[in-house]
Amino acid sequence: MPVPIIPNPSTRLTNPDGTIERTYRSLIDFLWRRWRGDALDRAIIYCTGSPNGQVTGSVGDLAIRTDGGAGSTLYVKESGTATNTGWAAK
Repeated sequence: MPVPIIPNPSTRLTNPDGTIERTYRSLIDFLWRRWRGDALDRAIIYCTGSPNGQVTGSVGDLAIRTDGGAGSTLYVKESGTATNTGWAAK
């Protein structure tokens, strides 16, 4: 069996308010399941501007804003199915 290059999702990253840890954990969990070959129907999407109102996705999808800044680069689809709303900046 190959050695994983992605850390196990149980790895902890500390942050006083937990924001970084939750985002890190979600991303690592997504990548870990992809690496293992689990069947996923999630996507990582690149966009310019906020994905709200322009990117349709499913709950759990990730959007990376190429022109984002602090607190506005990574978005997670938290609500709605096959809609272009429900994206939350992380």
